[in-house]
Amino acid sequence: MKKAKEILNNTIIGNRITQLREADSNKTQEKFSEQIEIDAKKLSRIENGHQTLTACDLYLISCYLGKSMEYILLGKETKLSENQIDVALDAIQNLKDALENIKKG
Repeated sequence: MKKAKEILNNTIIGNRITQLREADSNKTQEKFSEQIEIDAKKLSRIENGHQTLTACDLYLISCYLGKSMEYILLGKETKLSENQIDVALDAIQNLKDALENIKKG
């Protein structure tokens, strides 16, 4: 089994972000960093593999680039079956119901 550092390689993730950013109208790091409200130096460190993405930065980057967080991190996207989607939706509904019950006391 691969270790997390082998799977979540900062350099590969940074290169993937750079490729996606440049494919989006060949945007500069500076312009992109302004749009997603991340410091330009920080974005440079992320793209060069010198800084690990925070969950917040990952979310902002993936939303703006129109790619899933899974794609940003792993370079692939998992397609869920209808059954898996149904199970996930049921779990979400169960959590909502449990929260409502907690609120009611």
